Amino acid sequence: MTVMHTEAERLAMIREALERLTAAATGLFEDWQQARSFLPSGCRKLMEDLTFEQASWLGRFEREAGEGTSFSALESFEGFAANVRRLVSEHAASPLALVGEVFESDDEERLFFRRWKNFLDAGIGTIARSFVIDDIIFAGQIAASMRLVGLLRRITAEWAHLSPEHRHQLGIDFRENAQALSDAYGTASSADFILMKDRCADRLKGEFEGFLEAADHPVDETDRDAVIFRAASERFSKGVIATVKSVVTQCERGGPEAVRAFGLTLDAGRMFLELPGGDETAEYCRRTLLPRLERLLESV
Repeated sequence: MTVMHTEAERLAMIREALERLTAAATGLFEDWQQARSFLPSGCRKLMEDLTFEQASWLGRFEREAGEGTSFSALESFEGFAANVRRLVSEHAASPLALVGEVFESDDEERLFFRRWKNFLDAGIGTIARSFVIDDIIFAGQIAASMRLVGLLRRITAEWAHLSPEHRHQLGIDFRENAQALSDAYGTASSADFILMKDRCADRLKGEFEGFLEAADHPVDETDRDAVIFRAASERFSKGVIATVKSVVTQCERGGPEAVRAFGLTLDAGRMFLELPGGDETAEYCRRTLLPRLERLLESV
């Protein structure tokens, strides 16, 4: 499998794909919401056009599944989102947007509005289930966790070069950021949560590097803040390893088609497993899971 030459380039590629996916999905959601606002204006033609566009895209998407990469799937999704925006914009600018729909009976009207609501409600959900694009989300999650785990391991390794005051301040700030992440989990979108984790790592890195000293300070292994950083590193690491292990198993069962579909996730997983440091679980996975992952990447 062809990959970028450097880790920084590969991580930048994942970040760009995530940003593109987020932009397309956000735009699509906004257009779907605008389509809702046309009710009860003359939206029969718009519904027919959007229904045809969605069915056509899903048909193409299913036919192409297994033949391309996450990037070809992303380009297809971006094209679909652009077509939806064009149709909604054209309808908004047409006289139909100002004219009430004409129905022959109350039953026909109720049936139409029920179909329209079901169509709008199902639209985003149908797209969200496209598993090839999940590759970008999984890879983004791993890349963000990789930055955070790498930083937490570095903080633990450099603990002696932080003064007791700075250790405590760093611990307070990390707990506040971790609480914000915990509060957002399950409520923010996957892409937004990934970006929040990135921003958390950026803030923590800047503060940590500002606190670093050349001098050595006594280290107490039972220090509450030191324990928190070690535990957080292990917790985030275990979550990523579970994701990577699941994808590796799925790709081993699914063959080359699955490997192509999850190429970004596998590459991000490899970078994560190659991170230096970590506990016994991380070391065990480097010895056992990494070779399985590399064989998959070499198989296509």
